[in-house]
Amino acid sequence: MEEGIPLIIPLKAQESYQGHNDELKILLRSVEKNVGRCSCVCIVADRLPEWLNDKADGLRWVRQGDPYTQCKDANLFLKMRVAIQVLGLSGQDRWCFSADDGAFLQPCDLPTLPLIYNGTPVQHYMRQMDRKWYRRMVNTFAYLKWRGVNMAYSYDCHVPQVFEAADLLERLDGVPYDQGAGFCIYTLWRGLEGITSGGILQPAVVSRYGSVEDVEKVPLDKLLCTYDNTPFGAGLKEKLFEMFPDKSRFEK
Repeated sequence: MEEGIPLIIPLKAQESYQGHNDELKILLRSVEKNVGRCSCVCIVADRLPEWLNDKADGLRWVRQGDPYTQCKDANLFLKMRVAIQVLGLSGQDRWCFSADDGAFLQPCDLPTLPLIYNGTPVQHYMRQMDRKWYRRMVNTFAYLKWRGVNMAYSYDCHVPQVFEAADLLERLDGVPYDQGAGFCIYTLWRGLEGITSGGILQPAVVSRYGSVEDVEKVPLDKLLCTYDNTPFGAGLKEKLFEMFPDKSRFEK
């Protein structure tokens, strides 16, 4: 059986909801309660929240800030690359990448986390090019096509996803991720891995919270959850803390 794999979490300490980093606290509590075969939690940030125990068993801190101001996703590419190098991952070593604004709601095995996709085709994004993130998605599809990869749909779901180390790093060499409109990371990474279709559609395994109304309408009954700041600050945070009331070993 495959050994555990690391969970890499890029963190912007100053940009979490109201500066408390409650998102990360909830995520780590959910990891301790529900996630099996996680070899370590790797936080990539220039500094850590005061409540985090940097001596906790299984915690790795990789010091890396956010030098890119025009294209914030370029910082995610940088943090991912630095973390993989510091952790010494190579060959077919696998790792899981996750934002802090989400949680593992049910028991799962990190190396066998399902491949999740968005399912939205490029034509949808092309009809709304006035939106910055949509332009970024169109740019991602176009770049992959230039590389000979035709994606069936978007893979960007903002939930934890498992990738392989060396092959992806090699294929990322030369990608101008800090220029122009930038790229949507999960769709770009999947395309460079050669995954152009397949997986589990997001609503089947993810409770998604994008509005205040979702807080009461959407149940916390899926494998994962992800959320925006607005619903998080309108009652979802309290519901998640009720679900995960106990401190994790990562807290002081």
